[in-house]
Amino acid sequence: MSNAPEPSPWIVDTTDADFLQDTIERSRDVPVVVDFWAAWCQPCRMLGPVLEKLAREFDGQFVLVKADGDHCPVAASQFNIQAYPTVFGLRGGEAVDYFEGVLPEPQLREWLTRLLPGEVEQLIAQAKQVRQSDPAQSESLLRDAVEKSTTDIAAQVELARLLFDLDRLDEAHDLLTTLHEMGYDAGDVPRLLSAVDVKRAGEQAGGVDACRAACAAAPSDMALKLQLAAALSAAAQYEEALQTALAVLQTDKPNHGEAARQIMVGVFNLLPDDSELTHDYRRKLSAALY
Repeated sequence: MSNAPEPSPWIVDTTDADFLQDTIERSRDVPVVVDFWAAWCQPCRMLGPVLEKLAREFDGQFVLVKADGDHCPVAASQFNIQAYPTVFGLRGGEAVDYFEGVLPEPQLREWLTRLLPGEVEQLIAQAKQVRQSDPAQSESLLRDAVEKSTTDIAAQVELARLLFDLDRLDEAHDLLTTLHEMGYDAGDVPRLLSAVDVKRAGEQAGGVDACRAACAAAPSDMALKLQLAAALSAAAQYEEALQTALAVLQTDKPNHGEAARQIMVGVFNLLPDDSELTHDYRRKLSAALY
């Protein structure tokens, strides 16, 4: 009868072929501890079992990835491993801490605790997990996180994103405007606020069909064409929205150029960063402006 411990879903042996998926990508969902070790390394034999014990004890709060240097030479080179064992902590796709050698178990526990997300981060993570299946529960978790967070705006931004997805645009706008007025002018706040503003304008324009009819009745009215562009963006007809706004900018830049630019930027913020549509129309916008 073997005394070997039962296999654990929280302990993974990796190779160079699977390293990126097992570590960097996995750490976007849960903290990952990467143990670079070697079979000939005596200290590795001391540290490894303790890490495995703690991985089982923490039961999913982190994933332990065992990277044998013989099977992961490329990864070891990329992480600039100088000695075994070397242990890295990864979160959000990035290495956030590391140590070399063997730590006593109490110090190892402290190191792991620092790696794990705090209460607010855990609430945000839980909210993301139930966002599609239970938006109401997701909102409740995020509002709890907002109450508990005094210095980090991540919970407020995530709440605004949820409200946006639920088409509660006025609430999302108010929350993001407050953050903007507090001086948070970088990152997701202006991007999301721009997307909210475009979608609100589109809904207020009265729908695509009504806007098309208005434009047909007054084809030279650039303000009506901008309303159509906003309505198209709200209806997720992004390419035509960009075409329409760009045409207005090219036709009447002095009077309507800035409004057209704002609509186009708002549409960019509704699209993925790697969208070909975004790339194409950013270039066209730049050419029209300059």
